[in-house]
Amino acid sequence: MHPAMDDALRQVQEYVLRANAFMTKLRTLRNSSVHVNRVPTELLAEILCHAIPPSKRSDISLLNRVTHVCRHWRTVALDAAELWGTLWIDCPSDYDAFDESDDDRDELPSFIEEYLRRSKSYPLDVTIMGLNGTRVDDCIEVLQSHQHRVRKLRIQAEDHETMRSVLPRLSYMDAPLLEDLRLGAALPSYSIVYPPLIFQPHDLFGGHFPPLHSIYLSDVSLSLSAESNILRNLQHLILTGQGISITEMDTLFDILDRCPDLKTLKLHSSGLSPSTAPQHPSRTDRVVLLPSLRVASIDWEQSMVAGWLLTHLCLPETANLNVVLSRDDHLPVRASIRTLSSIRTLRIAIEEELLIQGYAHHNKPSFIRKSLRPTKSALSLCMRFHTEEEARDHFTHFLQAHRDVSLFSAVDTLTIGRGDFYLPDHWASLFEVMPGLRMLHVCGVDKSLSSCLAALCASDTARGQSVTYVRPRLAALQILEIQGMRGLQNEDSKAALTRAVRLMSMEGALQTLRLNGRSPWHAGVDAELLRQFCTVEITEVASD
Repeated sequence: MHPAMDDALRQVQEYVLRANAFMTKLRTLRNSSVHVNRVPTELLAEILCHAIPPSKRSDISLLNRVTHVCRHWRTVALDAAELWGTLWIDCPSDYDAFDESDDDRDELPSFIEEYLRRSKSYPLDVTIMGLNGTRVDDCIEVLQSHQHRVRKLRIQAEDHETMRSVLPRLSYMDAPLLEDLRLGAALPSYSIVYPPLIFQPHDLFGGHFPPLHSIYLSDVSLSLSAESNILRNLQHLILTGQGISITEMDTLFDILDRCPDLKTLKLHSSGLSPSTAPQHPSRTDRVVLLPSLRVASIDWEQSMVAGWLLTHLCLPETANLNVVLSRDDHLPVRASIRTLSSIRTLRIAIEEELLIQGYAHHNKPSFIRKSLRPTKSALSLCMRFHTEEEARDHFTHFLQAHRDVSLFSAVDTLTIGRGDFYLPDHWASLFEVMPGLRMLHVCGVDKSLSSCLAALCASDTARGQSVTYVRPRLAALQILEIQGMRGLQNEDSKAALTRAVRLMSMEGALQTLRLNGRSPWHAGVDAELLRQFCTVEITEVASD
């Protein structure tokens, strides 16, 4: 109807398109002039990889923000294969609705394929969590053509049935670059006893064993086999929730011998395995050297496993040892720990079970537990027994086993925590294994306080003589602190305290005596007499 008007509108549209193209070029030129965009492409890609560490690359929104900064950044980010090598496949709430639509079911595989395309040929770190059996199968199928570049594989199934379907798929997987394998099956909230998920190491990867450095299994039981090539040269062996027994200690020792670079060893049973004892090691003098070990954590239903490991493992002094020992008539607590000499602070307490905790460093010695918590314990032994007499008996044997070794030779601080650790005849054994003790803190030990104070001094009689020489058993002790002084109400405790303070200050290194408690409990202590020998600090507290 109006040709002239149509031509004018067409020209205006062309001018607008040209203007938009011109503005785009101007923005591109302006962005190119920014200092960060003058950086070479390879260097910018390296900066992006450092700005987004591998632990955060599973957050797709964070990666998307990088690609939406500008065209140049998007090009560089999409071309940086390292950024897309960490593939985290989770089950967020928005995926729950995908079950209703066939189109939605394709969303997850498409998401994985896009990640795989962007990662090019870079090694893959794959994590699959919270998906049901069908979804896990779909994910593994998509990964099938890229299995040759999988470096880390972590699968956390939502139930045992899902993991049962996953294990056969792994037997056909060929992953020559795989270094880290983590498998876990979530336990149901209701109490149903499921048979343990057990697989043989030689069934994995079609017999083509990758150079694994780390194996982490949770509620998936691994059958320990000395012939398995997959259990070689490991740096981390973590088995938790294990539902099968260890039948031969020699097999376990053979596996550890083939892992000289092992840094982490954790063996935790699920409590469902029978408590029958495994076969004894063929050699009682066998030593398993693990010079690189940093963490050893043993909580096994078969108590003798922990005892033999303590006996035969040679631990470096920098290792952290955490052992839970359950009640067992055959518990070999008498055996000693071969090497672990970095302990500076030792804490002994009864809190439903007997706790022995050693720390490599300490800040300010105190009875407050949180003062010891900031430093990770180098030694943690938890002995679970029915009665205090059982705990006392096994602890006595434990001390006797370490009488001639250097496990506690470097301890300079000993804290006896709350709970009356009644050792009337064995305080001397406790002190003798710590000859360099400089600080002793006793808290809440009322029944045996008199025995404790008496054991601070030793009586020696020379052969052929009737003269008895009394000497301080802890000649290096500088600070003695007692908190909760009900035990000082009887005359024997007061006399033992006076005698120990006098002797250790005159023939030893004692400098300070600290008494913490309510006023009536220390009113009978002759502070003026004690101040003749050392500094006496009395602190009244509201409660012990």
